[in-house]
Amino acid sequence: MEITHLKEFIVLTETLSYVEAAEKLYISQPVLSKHIKALEKELGADLFIRGARSIELTEFGRLYLPFASKIIETYEQSEAKRKSYLSQKEHLVHFGVGEDFHLYEYQLYMTSYIRKYPNYRFALTETLSGMGPELFGKSQFNMFATALTPTQTFDFNFIPVATGRMQALIRKDHTLAKGSCINLADLQHETVILPSINTVFLSIAEETLRKVLPDKHDYIRSSYNAARTIVDTDSDIAILHEEALKEPLPDSLLVMDIEPAITYTRGIAYRYESLNEAEKAFLEFATELSTPK
Repeated sequence: MEITHLKEFIVLTETLSYVEAAEKLYISQPVLSKHIKALEKELGADLFIRGARSIELTEFGRLYLPFASKIIETYEQSEAKRKSYLSQKEHLVHFGVGEDFHLYEYQLYMTSYIRKYPNYRFALTETLSGMGPELFGKSQFNMFATALTPTQTFDFNFIPVATGRMQALIRKDHTLAKGSCINLADLQHETVILPSINTVFLSIAEETLRKVLPDKHDYIRSSYNAARTIVDTDSDIAILHEEALKEPLPDSLLVMDIEPAITYTRGIAYRYESLNEAEKAFLEFATELSTPK
């Protein structure tokens, strides 16, 4: 039995929509449908009653749901124990990093650490940065790279590594490009592109935009590469983190500061009680490096 199929079944019971469930799971609707049918075939009974526009759990589906949850819980607990054992045995530092993070600061920390502790190694897990806390809680990794705003609250420990800010990407011939910076209040009637869904930088941008433009909801979420193309072709405006904007840009585009400023601190999140010996050593090492001299 595929644990992935069980997890997809749980999500589908929460949404009762193949479209919404597929979006949450980052898979296509046909793939999700195929997996659910495979699970039903393996169980020997239908889990859902499929209508023209909606679905609902069958009697067996309702009966099986708590057992599916228990199977997943038991599996994740066993995986956590297995990884903990292997970490202790192989001296692995389990580190999660979002695909939207630039790794240069963390690479410096990691390479310096390995020079000092040559028997230790890193096991990197790449995910969308906004999903870091969720996977962190499920023992997928014990440390992860993230970014926090000055007002953000969190339930983990945090080592600051560097500060950053969001900036605007705009065509040079756009009306708003004539000033020294872009005031967010002037974006009410503009098409604005934000970072992709489930990235930490989307949450950071939205936190300020909700305050400055409470009535604006028509934002576009896009990857950084796609955002640059859209801005250049459609004269839209993108709000992206400054690291993404350090790459070479077409001559037609301009990077501008925004007001009010949207700032953040990038760093390493962790929960001390979950760390193994190698990870505690890296924590001490990273804390020493990040402490101003």
